[in-house]
Amino acid sequence: MKIAMIATEKLPVPALRGGAIQIYIEGVAKLLARKHKVTVFSVRDRRLKRKQKMNGVRYVRLSGKNTRRGYLRALKRALRRYGPFHVLHVFNRPDFVGPLRRASPRSRVVLSIHNEMFSRRKLPRRYAVAAVRHSSVIVAVSRYIARTIRKRVRGARRKVRTVYSGVDPEKFRPRYEIPDEEKEELKAKLGLAGRRVVLAVGRLSPVKGFHVIVRAMRRVRREVPDAALLIIGSSWFGTNRSTPYTRKLRRMARSLRKRVVFTGFVRPRDIPKYFGIADVFVCGSQWREPLARVHYEAMAAAVPIVTTRRGGNPEVVRGTGCGLIVKRYKSAKAMARLIVQVLSDPQAAEEMGRRGRQLVEERYNWQRLCDDLLAIYRKARKRRLPPARGLPSGLPMRLLRPRPSWSRRHRGRMRTRLSWPGRTARRTMRTIRHRFLASRRHIRAAKRSRRAAS
Repeated sequence: MKIAMIATEKLPVPALRGGAIQIYIEGVAKLLARKHKVTVFSVRDRRLKRKQKMNGVRYVRLSGKNTRRGYLRALKRALRRYGPFHVLHVFNRPDFVGPLRRASPRSRVVLSIHNEMFSRRKLPRRYAVAAVRHSSVIVAVSRYIARTIRKRVRGARRKVRTVYSGVDPEKFRPRYEIPDEEKEELKAKLGLAGRRVVLAVGRLSPVKGFHVIVRAMRRVRREVPDAALLIIGSSWFGTNRSTPYTRKLRRMARSLRKRVVFTGFVRPRDIPKYFGIADVFVCGSQWREPLARVHYEAMAAAVPIVTTRRGGNPEVVRGTGCGLIVKRYKSAKAMARLIVQVLSDPQAAEEMGRRGRQLVEERYNWQRLCDDLLAIYRKARKRRLPPARGLPSGLPMRLLRPRPSWSRRHRGRMRTRLSWPGRTARRTMRTIRHRFLASRRHIRAAKRSRRAAS
């Protein structure tokens, strides 16, 4: 079977700069390539060759980074050059389904959705209906995401399948198997010698709730004096650029007197060693997160989890015995209470960790994900293709709303900025309106002259 896996235009594959989708593709592609011909399309990166073959997978890196239209044009050319493919596995871009189906009309499309990409704000209805109609199967990373797709498009119910992601259990050593001397050596390098570590991993943005975790630590240290917070991540993938939010977090951390350590961006391959020294992992998501993959990584390292009841995050924790769920997700007090509960009972914490590790070995791993995807590909190939007529040839022309960004603290409010696509769209609509009004004035003037002549 010839399979094309199409990443988004944001980050390259392999995941040098991180990214949940990129890690997903990298992990499963090498297993699929053992028996099938797999080609991965992603964006270029200065540290990677444009064409490369690794672990049996052919990687093709295209122009158009961070620009959907440019990347889509390059994708269509690449499909004609390297195709035809039996299956096109498109990741998180439902608006790509129509144009790619036109470029490769005999291929079956499998669409993976990792965020709320079918929301009205992101996708016009015409494109949402076309994506569902011309996708043979739609894969959702959580039941929460599956519900959002079914709610938006009526015909999606029979096509949507929930397939949970995974992790490589061999890359994560369970914390109970790591010698104490090895743990203390890494803790000493981080300035956390003799501390019990509360770990938080992710992109430093307000929706990830790191400010709630820092506030919770103020309460935790009163009951667990030797507890410290280790924050791994940066404001964006592959960079340590300072932002108003990261500066705000550092100001909040000053009151904890070196009880909070920021590592900045850490390469995905180096993440496992930090999970090995954690006593509890905390996810403070404030938005309806699809299902953060850091949960799988914590489970693989046998670290007990404390997560918020937002989006799909509770799905791998509720009823599994590997962690606790914060119901009042905005409350630092509620979060602190559960962190203290885990730290105060080491035996229960170890049981949670062992249960999480067991789930990863049985269910949440790349091999299980590979088997599920192969079954989906075979099912997709048996389904009849709808005629490739009336499909959108490009991306939707949208008037983008002003996107909020964090202002400096002295302003004390949110500021907005218009993205360049939004400005271009507004300028185009303004030109159309002016031409329309000019034509109406011309028609009225012609009618008046005819009346005067008669």
